[in-house]
Amino acid sequence: MEKGSNLPTTFLDLLNNTYDDADLVQLLANDLTAQQHENTEIYESENIDFNQQVLDIQEEENHEMEIEEDEDDYMADDFMNINSSMIQEAEDEELMELEDEENFGRLLSEAQAIGKDLTTGDSLPHLWQNLEKEWTEFNRDLRITSGIGKIRRSRSGPRIRTLSPTLKTLLGEANLHYVNKDYPKAIEVLQEVVKIDPNIHIAWFTLGTIQDEMGCPEKALQLYLVAAHLTPNDGSLWKRLGLLSKNQNAIHQAIYCFSKAIRCDHHDEDAIWDRSILYAEIGEYKKALDGFRGLLKEMPYDMNVIREITRIHVQLNEIPQAIELFNDAYRYYRNNPISEDPVSEGGFGYSEINIMAELYMLANDFNNAIDFIKRGVRWLQGREDEVWWDTVADDREYDEDENANRRENSILSARLNGVVNTGGTNAPLPLELRVKFGQCRIELEQLEEGKLHFTYLEFFDVENYVDLYYEVAETYSEKGLHEDALGIYEAIVSNEKTDSPTAWLRMGICHRELGNLESAVEHFSAAVEEMPDDLDAKMALAESYESLGENSKALEMVNSVLEVRRKQRADNEAKTTQEYLSSINPQLGEDNLDHSITTMDHDSSLINQVSESSKASAYAKAQEERRRKEAEKEKELQIQYHRLELLYSRYKDGDQQSANEFLEGAKVLFAEFKNHKPFYPRDKMVPYKGFDRRRCWRRQMALKSEIADDGDDAALEEQATTMAKRLQWQIDGEIGEIEAEIRKRMVEFQGLKFDQWYEFFVQYVYMATKNGHEQEAFDVLRTVSRANVFYHNDRQKTGFKLLLLAWGLYTRNYLVVCESSRWLCNNKPFNSKVYNLYDAGMSSGTNALSCYAAANSQKYFLRQVKLMDTGGYDPRQGGKKCEIPDKKNEALLALYGHILACARSYIGAIGYYARAYARRPNDPVVSLSMGLAYLHRALQRQSDNRHIQVVQGFAFLYNYAEIRAYNQEAEYNLGRAFHHIGLTHLAISHYEKSLKLPSLLQVINPQKDDDGDDGEDETDLRKEAAYNLSLIYNESGSPGLAATLLRKYCTI
Repeated sequence: MEKGSNLPTTFLDLLNNTYDDADLVQLLANDLTAQQHENTEIYESENIDFNQQVLDIQEEENHEMEIEEDEDDYMADDFMNINSSMIQEAEDEELMELEDEENFGRLLSEAQAIGKDLTTGDSLPHLWQNLEKEWTEFNRDLRITSGIGKIRRSRSGPRIRTLSPTLKTLLGEANLHYVNKDYPKAIEVLQEVVKIDPNIHIAWFTLGTIQDEMGCPEKALQLYLVAAHLTPNDGSLWKRLGLLSKNQNAIHQAIYCFSKAIRCDHHDEDAIWDRSILYAEIGEYKKALDGFRGLLKEMPYDMNVIREITRIHVQLNEIPQAIELFNDAYRYYRNNPISEDPVSEGGFGYSEINIMAELYMLANDFNNAIDFIKRGVRWLQGREDEVWWDTVADDREYDEDENANRRENSILSARLNGVVNTGGTNAPLPLELRVKFGQCRIELEQLEEGKLHFTYLEFFDVENYVDLYYEVAETYSEKGLHEDALGIYEAIVSNEKTDSPTAWLRMGICHRELGNLESAVEHFSAAVEEMPDDLDAKMALAESYESLGENSKALEMVNSVLEVRRKQRADNEAKTTQEYLSSINPQLGEDNLDHSITTMDHDSSLINQVSESSKASAYAKAQEERRRKEAEKEKELQIQYHRLELLYSRYKDGDQQSANEFLEGAKVLFAEFKNHKPFYPRDKMVPYKGFDRRRCWRRQMALKSEIADDGDDAALEEQATTMAKRLQWQIDGEIGEIEAEIRKRMVEFQGLKFDQWYEFFVQYVYMATKNGHEQEAFDVLRTVSRANVFYHNDRQKTGFKLLLLAWGLYTRNYLVVCESSRWLCNNKPFNSKVYNLYDAGMSSGTNALSCYAAANSQKYFLRQVKLMDTGGYDPRQGGKKCEIPDKKNEALLALYGHILACARSYIGAIGYYARAYARRPNDPVVSLSMGLAYLHRALQRQSDNRHIQVVQGFAFLYNYAEIRAYNQEAEYNLGRAFHHIGLTHLAISHYEKSLKLPSLLQVINPQKDDDGDDGEDETDLRKEAAYNLSLIYNESGSPGLAATLLRKYCTI
């Protein structure tokens, strides 16, 4: 065909005929001119001739009428612009730029993907090569020469066109063929219509409809888009196109269509919603938030919108903002009448309470999560006035028939206390919220209450609530309750519909944590067989094999992991190469690309043969450079370490200025230690087995071209490589230079032995705590104590726990003191010293008392007592016997008696004190505690024989005084006891004796005279005795004697 002999009139002709690039550009000029001819002031009766210097436009009917319409439209546009908001103007500018400069070119690019005849489906992809480039160049030249294509505001509404009789006849004929399902004939007629006038949108729309019904949604979408651009103010069409684009996974195109629909109607809630959802899907969270917040202004407190905003806040880790948003909505709905179906009307229901509880749990605020569930459920159930449930510490409010006795007891107690309208029916609770209750209770160490909630899950089918079963099992595992987690997983695998390799893998992890390595291997093997591509499962199996001593099997499994990683790396390199070649030559097809890769591989083999020696030389140089840098880094850290030692010594000698220098330098060493990943494996039970830096360096060089998010796989490969080397050495029995280096690294890091690191961290925590950086010290201590090099060293792990205990005492953080003391009691059971340490750590203060006698502590020590009484049998340890002393531990018995006494359960306390007294009758603390318990019991209303209990109490108190040789402490306590029960005349003599006796410190150090600085002697009780004695004198009418005592002993 000769150029220019039969030029196409529309781009549809290109779908059915073959033209070269010059014809294509000529066609684009015609179509663009036909589309833009309404925006220009040049109207001629000639067609475009590209040989002319000035482009002319075809003559159009009603020329003068359209000029007037243009002027009216521009006036309407100006008026709308003045009254539009700033946000809408910015959005219009962005969308108009897309519309006028890119839309038609983008449509043609989409047509490139179709490349088929509308009737026969023949593919002509070669027509569309370089189409976007040609269109861009042509559009730029055209705008420069004639001003066509300039950006302008859209019209306020579509122009009503007057169709010629010929077009009307053709459209009627096409519609008739369409109604009769004669699609090829209809397409042929419609093609004729668009040849005559390509700006008739109904023709394009009908073509799209036909393609849609013929099962070609991609073609239909592109034709619909042409029709939509010809009627830009048809918002419903733009929304339909947005949904179609979304269904075809063309997210950005869908966003564009919804934006056009929003331009047509700024209050179109559906379009704004859909666009915001898509923005969130592609990670444009700010734009998504803007859209949802706009909807929230139109629909205040609509929970559907609030839920989407909350999801975005969670993605951005903005949990406090999400909680505040939900709390505002809760307050609004709580103060307004709720509908019968709040969810269907966008209101606040059980699902919203569940989401709010999850938000609190994400913020680790489990107490507030529990409180919100209780308050929210009461409100939804119309029981807000039942506030008396707040006095109950547990969740018996929602107990069902199995635990109805707890609920009835609470109701009875409330009625006895004068509370009305308590009600007696069970309060229903959705299962999801009950599981949340249990999770929060478990996180708060309230295990019995949490497990009670989880028992309700057993009454529901696993297949209907498998997600909840997994959540419960994971909660147990995270808290170290692996046996309980196994029970849940067993319920999951016992059901055919929920049985899965994922459950087997997690069961294997639980068995490994419990030390059941054979069962762990069995479950891991089954999981690997069903999931051969799961590298984590293979590594878990390899580690279990290694723990069992089956090194050959472990090595085989690790090698399979490395083989998979090599294949993945090769695939990534091939993908990178393909993308690189495509960027260089976009015209490369698939066949040419494969041929290029094959040729490249063949040529590279020749290069490899030539350059082996040069590569070896380069590798040796790189190795030497790496060793040099590593040695320099180690030397710098060692110098810093010795510098810190000198600064610490200067601080101990009284140089306060060296503290800040020490803390600044210590941060460098701490960061180096903390960022060493082998110290913090994913499984903390894996001990430190060395770290090969050379393998890490080679891995970094090999993976340099991989994608950025491949970090987890790379770390897995590093772990597998190190493990493979270690296993091979064990199998071969080699002890070479490399193994010696690895063994060296198992006892040191950066040239410093781990004992030196341990001493350094102890000094760091001490210095930070003493100089006002308590939180920094706590964070450092928590971090380093989790490192596997210390976690698996009993001496150092115990040392860190004692240091944490000291930190808690210094900062008066008694929760930390309680946690650390209980850890010592758990790891050193039936040792009197650790129980005495628990007593001494929380010996005074209301805050200490609340932790000392907390419910979880009481339950823990009761279990310890029962364990001691039953001979050390603990069913949670698989029936294994614990090491127990031959005799009962009186310190544990006395400790539990103290806890009961703090709870004012004196009868129970007396029982345990009596057991302790039977073991050690000469222990003054036991006798003192026993006497006080009898006195306190005598003063209670339920006492059946108050006088005998007072006598018994003083019998033990005088026994205590004899053991203490009636020293100042004993005389004061006797006086305080008589004072407490109102026998003040007997208390006076003991108070006066305590004023004359020396303090404990003076007894130990007789050289300290009475006129010394009494403020430094914390064992001197004269001030307390004088104050109590003055109270008695005042009550008896002797204020002069009281003033004399206060002046002598209590005046500073």
